[in-house]
Amino acid sequence: MNSYELVNAEDCFDDNNEGLIFGIHWLDDDGNVLDCEWFKTKESRQECIDRWYANEQDRFTPEQ
Repeated sequence: MNSYELVNAEDCFDDNNEGLIFGIHWLDDDGNVLDCEWFKTKESRQECIDRWYANEQDRFTPEQ
């Protein structure tokens, strides 16, 4: 199962990344970055993580 790490634009760029300062590095099983998504707020980043967890749970729930 893939995991993630939270990142901030200030740690990655010399500018504010056009206001998208809250990021997620999506990681593979070996910890390599597969993708990166950026958000304007911590709340919108958290909503994305919550949706990811919900989708992961649905993948392993047997259909009735």
